[in-house]
Amino acid sequence: MKRLTALCLCLALSVLCFVGCGLGSGREYLNDIVIPLQSRQAKVIIREWTFLLGSGAEIYYKDSSGKILLGQVTGGDDGHCPFKEGLYSVEVKDNELIIEIGRRMSAPEIIWSTETFTLPTN
Repeated sequence: MKRLTALCLCLALSVLCFVGCGLGSGREYLNDIVIPLQSRQAKVIIREWTFLLGSGAEIYYKDSSGKILLGQVTGGDDGHCPFKEGLYSVEVKDNELIIEIGRRMSAPEIIWSTETFTLPTN
């Protein structure tokens, strides 16, 4: 019984240390990137985040009726934040939002990928 109590106490202290060090606090969001859409009375909001060495972004569409999550993109496992670094472009074609995202591999090489999201119809 004493071993079980000591084990539970040790586990509880480990969890407190983990949370107290900030490792259990979750994602850290960077400054939002707000992009007005010229073809619509709306804007796109990119909420980039980091957590430990991971990264990603949530892509939102906002108009007068509210904010809608269009989708998410994930970064690498090295903490790379392409939006923060300006390695992206945004374009609207028909009813699609096209985002090109750059990933710096080794100077000066950048690998580009494309993410496409369907925009809500008004």
